[in-house]
Amino acid sequence: MRWIWVMTGILGFVLAWMTKSPGLLGLGLILGLVGITMAVFSIAADRIQEGSRPEAMMMTPGEINQLRERAQQRQAPRPAAQPTPIRPPRE
Repeated sequence: MRWIWVMTGILGFVLAWMTKSPGLLGLGLILGLVGITMAVFSIAADRIQEGSRPEAMMMTPGEINQLRERAQQRQAPRPAAQPTPIRPPRE
């Protein structure tokens, strides 16, 4: 689909370049800008979709809560360390 948008943009700019009519010039510029903009959005959407995970791989809220509970259990309070006594300096 992106190639259709690129070709539409190029066709619009060619039309704007070749015409002598102000109406066709405006139409060509609008067609060219819309075509190129949509081509960029189409390329960006393909790149985003390429790097995304399928919804089946997403975790449910229940699974997230279970992981949180396990992490909190692992971080149980540890006994406080005994402070080291301060020794006076040697003379």
